Amino acid sequence: MRIFLQVKPAISNKEFKPPIKRLALIFLLAAFFTSTLSAQGFKPYSGGLKGPKGIELVPFAGFQFGGKISAVTFQNSDAEVSFNDGLEFGVSLETPPAFTGARIQLMWSMQNSRLDFQNNQTGENGTAFDMKIHYFQIGAVYEASQSDGPVPFGVISFGTALFNPKESGLNNEWRFAFGFSAGIKVYATERFGFRFQGRMLVPMQWGSGGLWCRDNETDCTISVEGTSAIIQGEFSGGLMLIL
Repeated sequence: MRIFLQVKPAISNKEFKPPIKRLALIFLLAAFFTSTLSAQGFKPYSGGLKGPKGIELVPFAGFQFGGKISAVTFQNSDAEVSFNDGLEFGVSLETPPAFTGARIQLMWSMQNSRLDFQNNQTGENGTAFDMKIHYFQIGAVYEASQSDGPVPFGVISFGTALFNPKESGLNNEWRFAFGFSAGIKVYATERFGFRFQGRMLVPMQWGSGGLWCRDNETDCTISVEGTSAIIQGEFSGGLMLIL
């Protein structure tokens, strides 16, 4: 893989850092909230083995991270291209359980990010351009059978990823992507609940070609040689509306 970048001035050491402690605090507060309600006599919805059977609409927000590509600069130096970590939001829609016992999920998410560059030999680093990363996925949701309390679940999905650069003149990049996620659902009532999950997303680049090219297709940000995968992770929480 070769990269052709005109990088901006070096990134400050004071750049935004992943708020892992804040995310952990959010999940701890969610667990404390649930346990406090139970201590006060509140009982989650238990009208079925796997919670309510209606359509589930879930707006969510969280933190998305990861996504690195090993590269070589035009000066033949080892380099690394990465997507900046950041907050993301989205929405998912899940059908009632089908005859297989699984729900069908439609999901969209978006992260404001940027394409960062690091020369591993010279230490030079910078930003190529800002971008938005969208995921459009369809998947199967499998829920664990239990009578009440939080419902563990897992999701297998596939679809597309859209890398949308904000710099004028650069083309969008659509890539096949698949994902895996796991988490818990807490049904507060028959119509309302909470969902917490961790997710891995894997966009694929099949074969050689250029990425983020100008309209003339001759001036590309990255030239890829061979098949490669970009792995991103996400932790998020959302409100479930059961329709």
